[in-house]
Amino acid sequence: MRIEISMSSSSIAFQSGASSSSSSPSSPSIHPWNHDVFLSFRGEDIRRNFISHLYQALYKRGINTYIDNNLERGEEISPAVFKAIEDPSEVRHQKWIFGESFDKLRDKLQDNTKMLKWKVALERVADLSSFPLANFRNESEFIQEIIQWVDLRMGYLGPVELGRQLFQKISTIRGINVIRHRLCSKKVLIILVDVDELVQIEKLAGDRDWFGSRSRIIITTRDQCLLDKSKVDSKHEVLILDGNEAIQLFCLHAFEKKEPLKDYMDLSRKVTKDAQGLPLALIVLGSYLKGQSIYQWKNVLDKYKNIPNGNIQKVLLVSYEGLDDTEREIFLNIAFFFKGEPLANVMKIFDCCGFFRDHGIKRLTDKCLITIEGSNEYVRMHDLLQDMGREIVRLESPKEPSKHSRLWFHENIHEVLEESTVPNKIEGILVDLPEGDEEISLHPESLPRNSQGNKLIVFKMCDSLVKELGDGFKPKNLTTMTFFNCQFLKKIPDLPSLSSLKELIVRCCRRLVEVHDSVGSLENLSNLDFRGCSKLHILPRSLNLKTLRKLSLRSCSSLRDLPEIECKMESLNYLNLDGTVIEELPLFFGNLVGLKELHLLDCKNLMRLPNIACILLQHLLELNIASCSNLVKNMGNDGLSLLAMESTNSSNGSTALPVPNLQSCFQSESNFFPIYTLFTMFNSSTSLRSLYLGATEIVSLPTSIKEFVTLAHLSLRYCNKLEEILELPPNIRYVDVDGCKSLERFGEV
Repeated sequence: MRIEISMSSSSIAFQSGASSSSSSPSSPSIHPWNHDVFLSFRGEDIRRNFISHLYQALYKRGINTYIDNNLERGEEISPAVFKAIEDPSEVRHQKWIFGESFDKLRDKLQDNTKMLKWKVALERVADLSSFPLANFRNESEFIQEIIQWVDLRMGYLGPVELGRQLFQKISTIRGINVIRHRLCSKKVLIILVDVDELVQIEKLAGDRDWFGSRSRIIITTRDQCLLDKSKVDSKHEVLILDGNEAIQLFCLHAFEKKEPLKDYMDLSRKVTKDAQGLPLALIVLGSYLKGQSIYQWKNVLDKYKNIPNGNIQKVLLVSYEGLDDTEREIFLNIAFFFKGEPLANVMKIFDCCGFFRDHGIKRLTDKCLITIEGSNEYVRMHDLLQDMGREIVRLESPKEPSKHSRLWFHENIHEVLEESTVPNKIEGILVDLPEGDEEISLHPESLPRNSQGNKLIVFKMCDSLVKELGDGFKPKNLTTMTFFNCQFLKKIPDLPSLSSLKELIVRCCRRLVEVHDSVGSLENLSNLDFRGCSKLHILPRSLNLKTLRKLSLRSCSSLRDLPEIECKMESLNYLNLDGTVIEELPLFFGNLVGLKELHLLDCKNLMRLPNIACILLQHLLELNIASCSNLVKNMGNDGLSLLAMESTNSSNGSTALPVPNLQSCFQSESNFFPIYTLFTMFNSSTSLRSLYLGATEIVSLPTSIKEFVTLAHLSLRYCNKLEEILELPPNIRYVDVDGCKSLERFGEV
């Protein structure tokens, strides 16, 4: 049996990275040969036995092999070629018939340089030694030897070696050509793990036609942008492990079983809780804690509270290191201060910092460093990523907290603010003191002299013992000031210098009594909120706030009088007076021309609405007068019958509402109107969509309610005396009659 294996000359050239003259490093071309190996043999018996096995082995290896049953119609191999192949010496020296054919080709091409290269190649082919089958125990071993021989001469790179060379940027063009040429007809599965640069995808899987049909390419990355640029067919976000999956993965690495040892149960649960379902953390911690005592476990976990595991950090740092300087600053600020905050608030702050906020937030989202969740769009970050951000800052100066850009650990805060006398580089501080540690006394030198916080943009103080801010607090660039549950704060002081302030939020400060008059003149204020300040009863005497959009005095249960409104407040669209003890809305409410929501829930002392409300209410989207019991009692001798007033019939037989004359709203002797006229002041053009009348003493809902053409939500909860609802608005979607125990008649809907 005689078999020849011939290597194409192009295949030899391939070893030096040869390509066509038009190819370039950025766009390498596939070499022009069609096959890597030519199988020469004689006899059908050989073809059907040994050759078929050899051909299959070469094919599985990804080596394009020529065999004569692949000849296309019209092609043939002449007997002279077969004869020449049988005698290597004729090939080596180009003699006899082979030599004559070679000379004719040289005369035709007239290219001595090319012919010389071919002559050298033919001499190399002729010098190749043979493989006697007798030297091998069986044909299978013989075939494997042939495969290895071909691999050696083709410069074949296995997947591991190819990957190593590509990532070391060695012979990149050659590697690309290997992939494209060797796999173009193969159905393959390729998995690219932890991709962080587009060039990695371009070099390893640049196009679909590099691979055979029905091939699959799987890419794992933390950068969604890379997937978009690569135009992948589908994306799948890998979810974190649930509790059972997490404990099993951790235990497999810590105990080599799916359940923790009995004495380690609680500690194992703590580890999986802290890891928050992140497989990397579970594997690293499980492997590290394996074989250690309970005492050692506790020490390790205590250490990780302040200094995260280095192996986990190295992996997580990959995404962070792919950010530019501004994006890194945005990430660190979120990790320290804004995790869990509404995105809108964070964007405002970053605007003031001069960050490219939109691009930066998108980059962090694409890199999977943050997520934006919920209908209100809150900024979320995995705890381990937050730990990584804190560790990055700690490593700025591990032994000198005063050189950190940000502070969060309470011991470092104590050291810097109480003891340090050296200048510091602090840009932000998050004060979250543990229970029992409720006080920090500032060292006179801990802050720069004459510091008024001019770079301060956001000031938040929660659960503090502060009593007053003092006259020296004048941060002129402050945009947001928040106090929450500061139980000793009694007064908001004079704030004339805070011209940039947009939000003043003071919630649940139950000893707050007074707000200084200067607050009523802050020209950029858009949100004023004193919700839950139960002792507050002194507000600014007047409000001249043209930019104010939201005013909340909800649950200010000592508040009887409202400030005078001196200007038309077109921007104010939300007013909440729920739970106050005001008796009447003042006439200057007519200046609230842009009001969309008015909340008067549980204003039990409220007896009258101003006449001007007949204009004001024309533009409301939502009105809540539930539980305003005195508002009903003062409607007249028989308020219930007035509430049940029917609409009148017009001359053409249609039903019309007796809408009050708006001019009379200004000329009325009493300046106030009874609440029953509420049902007569809306016409078909009204914008009211939600109306809350719960816990009032209505007996019969007026049929004129049907003229509220835009009303979609009507609440009559706990109207204990309500007996009938005969008509409803045409576009109503929701009626709440929960607790209406006297209701007997309900009209058709």
